Amino acid sequence: MKWVCIVTSILLVFAVSESNGKSDADEADKSQPTITQQNAESGADAEVESDMVAIESLWHSLQMALLANDPQFVLQHFTPSSRERYTQLFELMGPAMSKMPGTWSDFTAIEIGPQIAMYAFTQKETNGDRLHTVSFVRHPRYGWLIQSM
Repeated sequence: MKWVCIVTSILLVFAVSESNGKSDADEADKSQPTITQQNAESGADAEVESDMVAIESLWHSLQMALLANDPQFVLQHFTPSSRERYTQLFELMGPAMSKMPGTWSDFTAIEIGPQIAMYAFTQKETNGDRLHTVSFVRHPRYGWLIQSM
């Protein structure tokens, strides 16, 4: 997606330059970002924003599945490679897993890349707050999924 935006911008700049006979260097104000930079940055920002919405939606859906005490639906939020580990955990927890989301707050992005994202959340416990991280990966078939938490 980023390359498409950059290539489109380069072609646009080239077309404008060809049409008026002046080079980009003649026209560009060195203190301002170029059209290519502006388009690439806005494209990247839109992609990150879209990823954040998808990840936050997945997180909300996970919480709803936990509240409903539905282990099979909960597991759909995890990568296929991590499901076995979490299956055992949710079986051990039983109905107590529905209480987990009520102790979570402050779901915050730490880092978002094209294939991996890291978030953190706070879990309220009787002896204080505990910070946890959640790793998300972009699965080629299913989109964003939880790798670990």
